[in-house]
Amino acid sequence: MEEYVTDASLSETACSVAYPDLILRCVVLATVPLRACEFRDEKVFTAVGCISPLSPNDAGSCAKPVRVNFYGSWGMAAAFMESGDVMVLQGFYRLDPPSAPEVASGDALASAPSSVFVCPLPEEEGCVLRVLQPGKGGDVMEVLVTPSNMDAICMHGLTKSDAANHLYVHQCLAGPNAQQEEGRR
Repeated sequence: MEEYVTDASLSETACSVAYPDLILRCVVLATVPLRACEFRDEKVFTAVGCISPLSPNDAGSCAKPVRVNFYGSWGMAAAFMESGDVMVLQGFYRLDPPSAPEVASGDALASAPSSVFVCPLPEEEGCVLRVLQPGKGGDVMEVLVTPSNMDAICMHGLTKSDAANHLYVHQCLAGPNAQQEEGRR
């Protein structure tokens, strides 16, 4: 079973250090489309998320937003994500927060003082991005993407027998109301 970083454990990580074995799981709250990077000569896509609940009792809580900046080819690979998706990122750096003028305009949620900023490790260092998306009829689709497989994305539907992931996605997407519905079933 995978172990995911929590708000507390992510806050304790040092900036500019590679964490190839840590897994960040969060619900995407908002995205900033692929655009020219403010600090580099490449493109950047940003997903702003909330660390996902670790148990049904934690659903709907968000201590601080997490801003994940996908630079270069990672930006193009991740740009399909949208609000409501669940992002699972293995391998990342924690970034120093930019000063206020460096944050993209209109991005107030992502630039809140308590935000944590991260970016994925290079693909060669083992970084993998999985995105869980809700499907029709309660199904969940998992998309595995890296910059090198953009032409042949690995995508599959989670089976109904994978109850833990289904419950997790539904809790993250609907918050506390989903818990009550799941409890009635």
